[in-house]
Amino acid sequence: MQNLEDEKKCPVKKGRSVWEDVFKRADKDDDGAINLEHFCSFFADGVLSCEDLDVLFHEIDSHNTNNIDTSELCEYFSQHLGAFGEVFAAIEDMNHAVTSALQRTFEENKENKDVSMMEKFVSRFLIQEANYQISAIAQPLISASDHFEAEARKNRPQPPLTVDIPADPVSPGLSSGATPVTPGRVKRRERRAMLHSQSSQQELCSAPAASIPGLAQQVDRLQKLLSKLENKVSFNNIQDETVDITEENLCLLVQRSFNVDERSMPEFRSSLKTYVEGIIGSTGILHINVRSYKDSNFIMVYELWESKNAWSSFLRSELHKGFQHSNIEVLEEPESCVTMPIPVSWLAKQET
Repeated sequence: MQNLEDEKKCPVKKGRSVWEDVFKRADKDDDGAINLEHFCSFFADGVLSCEDLDVLFHEIDSHNTNNIDTSELCEYFSQHLGAFGEVFAAIEDMNHAVTSALQRTFEENKENKDVSMMEKFVSRFLIQEANYQISAIAQPLISASDHFEAEARKNRPQPPLTVDIPADPVSPGLSSGATPVTPGRVKRRERRAMLHSQSSQQELCSAPAASIPGLAQQVDRLQKLLSKLENKVSFNNIQDETVDITEENLCLLVQRSFNVDERSMPEFRSSLKTYVEGIIGSTGILHINVRSYKDSNFIMVYELWESKNAWSSFLRSELHKGFQHSNIEVLEEPESCVTMPIPVSWLAKQET
């Protein structure tokens, strides 16, 4: 009933799902409302002061409840979309199109066992190319965002904004005081700038004096190296065997890497525990292992699935979607996931 009321009050029809996603990320305790603390933590950009954010919060809170709901957030930003109205509408359409295309591709590969190797190659290529094109669209947006933020900082220099949060994010009642921290949006931008600077320095040090090889050249070089390795690999005391491997006798090893924000580690571990307990009963899972490293915020999760189809089916489960949603605000950077097919015969050799 509340969703229907929100939809009537919100003038945005196309692109509404984008603002619903923004709301979910800002609503950290999932209670259907954004309070001032969560608002400042999410929307702080290092330029607006705490006073500015307080004014903006109450301007959006048109119902004067000291909380912002979906309709209020949607209504406020809809009045300022301008040319970006078409952009957010297109993002919503693209999101639906990508989801539909991936689901259809998975179903076709699952139902049709006679899909040729060339058809599978085309599917892989199309997915990779779609990912490349979407990433290419993001680059000018990132550059424009950095430019406008730099201009805003230049026109209004001030210390980085901090927000007081409980020392223990999982059990606020146990904390003895509050600790000032840089909000997630500012922190992620600074981390991105630092990583970009480090990457540029590494490329300059390792590149020839005449020029720096482009990404396309590096990818081409990697493809040639992989081609050589796939054709023949032979090392001393290692047997190089040629076998007939099909998808039916391959299992899938999935490596998931999480770089967790230090203050959010208890919250992440609690979510991870729920995830591990739930995945054990899932269809197709053979083994799961969690590894953390001393003096590091990196956590690795290794999952062994009986087939690629079993893993693909699990990705659409509520357990997986819920785990991803809970990680949005606790990770320093997006999750990294790598998969590798493994012959089932290897497992049999290990057991013997």
